[in-house]
Amino acid sequence: MILNQSPNFMKIKLLIFVVSLLIITYSCQNSSTANSTAVDAETIIKQINKNKPVYYKDVVIKGTLDFTQIKNISPENVNIARAYISVPVTFVNCTFENPVKAFGKAGENVVKVCTFEKNLTFFKCTFNDEISFRESIVAGHCNFTSCVFKKNAGFEGMSFMAKNTFFTESVFEGEARFQSIFALGSIGFLRATFKDNVNFSKSKFKSDAQFGAISCMKGADFNSISASENFLCRYAKFIENASFNNSTFAQIAEFNEMEVNTIDFTEVQFSGISKWNDTKVMNKIIFTGAHFMQSNPDDSVLKLETNAKIQRNKE
Repeated sequence: MILNQSPNFMKIKLLIFVVSLLIITYSCQNSSTANSTAVDAETIIKQINKNKPVYYKDVVIKGTLDFTQIKNISPENVNIARAYISVPVTFVNCTFENPVKAFGKAGENVVKVCTFEKNLTFFKCTFNDEISFRESIVAGHCNFTSCVFKKNAGFEGMSFMAKNTFFTESVFEGEARFQSIFALGSIGFLRATFKDNVNFSKSKFKSDAQFGAISCMKGADFNSISASENFLCRYAKFIENASFNNSTFAQIAEFNEMEVNTIDFTEVQFSGISKWNDTKVMNKIIFTGAHFMQSNPDDSVLKLETNAKIQRNKE
């Protein structure tokens, strides 16, 4: 027996069908959008080879992004081959699932390095694997502001040639290797966090170097650095040991209001004014063999915790 269906009942069935169709369409669109946010690293290398500027925002980069794999590469000497990236490279709020490399081997005794001839920008990016920009040259502005480095980050021997370089508020969860970098313009690590060892030894800062409010959870190596202009380290926190042995500060060296455990300035040359007001010392501050061309620091401005001391002579 077939029952007659009321007009209202038919309308309800039609409405359910339309809503179901809309839900299916919306789900498909979302699936398509999700898939489009993943970019293969090889696509980026192909763009560079076609001399097209690189710009990505809110995407996930999959695969190893190896800038040494571009076509524009030539020998620099018998041991070095250099790749030249002649377009600006920009990533905003991107996630890199695999390594990012601008350094690699080209043979048993040959390495490949990179020169970025335009701006190099990684703004608010997350690196889930290791990165290496060892021995790279950046001719344009370099910006790694608010990035998160989940594993080791290698910037050893990099040359920053533009007016400004930024690592502001970045977080380094693995080792941060900045030894022997060269910064022609100002460089800033304001409020950066280093959760593992950090190394700036033998680096040369030709303009202002901003390390204000950095947090170093483990060892911090600033041995043999050279600061030609102001070196600013106010509000810095060194939870374990920090060392500035054999470094030179030509202008203002600002170490006000820091919190340190043991910090070592053995054989450091202070040619300009040095500032130490209200720096809290938990264990020891060492000035053995340090030379102050303006005036020695006033011990009374330091805040020494119980049993903390100032060391001026070898023990």
